[in-house]
Formats: sequence, C-alpha cells, structure tokens
Amino acid sequence: MSDPSPAIDRKTMTQSGDEITEAWEVARERLMKEFPDKKEGILFCIWKLRQDPRLTLTDFRDEANLRGVPLGGRSLHSAKVALGMEEPSKRRRSDRATHGGARVHAAARTTTADSTRTPRSGSSSDPDALEQQLLANIAMIKTAASGESQRLKEAVREAIRILQNALGD
Repeated sequence: MSDPSPAIDRKTMTQSGDEITEAWEVARERLMKEFPDKKEGILFCIWKLRQDPRLTLTDFRDEANLRGVPLGGRSLHSAKVALGMEEPSKRRRSDRATHGGARVHAAARTTTADSTRTPRSGSSSDPDALEQQLLANIAMIKTAASGESQRLKEAVREAIRILQNALGD
C-alpha cells in the first residue's frame, strides 16, 4: 500500500509531511546547512517550492515580505536551479565587457548643444501633446497605485488569517 504523505524527489528536492508544517525559522536553519552558499531569499523560495513545486513568486511574495525575507529578482530561478528543476540561464555579457571596461551612459553622450536646446516656438500642438502625455502618465500611476493598494490589503488579510490560525481562533 502506498504512503499517503506527500513525497517529491527531484535530485536534491525531497519533501516530507513534517517539512510542510515546519516553521520558516526552523526550515531556514536546516536549509542554511543544506545550501550554505545561498541567500535567504533563495532559501525561502526553496522552502516554498518544496511545499508545492507549481508555486510562482507572486504566490508567496507577500508572505516573504511579512516574514522580512528579501526576495531578489532571480531568487525563484536560483532556487529552481538549486533544486534541479531548471537549468542555469546563460549569462549575457555586461556593458563593461562590451565597452572595454567603461560603461557608456546616455548622459555621458549628450553634448552641451543638446542640454541648451529651447522648446520650439510657434508650435501649438506641443503643449497639447505634452498635456496628453502627462494625463496618460497620471492615469498609469493611479492604476499602479490601485493595484499596489489591493495587494497590500490582501497581504494584511493573509497576515490576519495566519495570526488567527496561530492563535487557534
């Protein structure tokens, strides 16, 4: 008869029923020994992926924030590579390698003639276009702020739910 507890085995990725219920603080200590060269954000992603390999960063980003775990942009990918779920991505050459050790910035390329230009006079469509661009930018900022507000509300609700579960309500 098969064992009803969840079990996943992919190279270094193993999971037991106890690990799912294990607290992050305990898991972090164990994972630091198992993956000594990995940062805390990557370890957190490993912990979450061992609970459910289908999770995405958006599924647990709020929980990481509540726990004070910093997640970098490549934390999830690095965790999947450490667990053998993905292949390492190819690194692209940096600006330094491309430009012989000196990064070329757009600001460094501007000339004094560019910085002393004045707006064209006599063009009546420029203020209208500028106003339209400004209004479009304001609408985009409002939309982004609304989405962030919703994510924060959801994070607070989740934190309250976790606390209520911990208190046994």
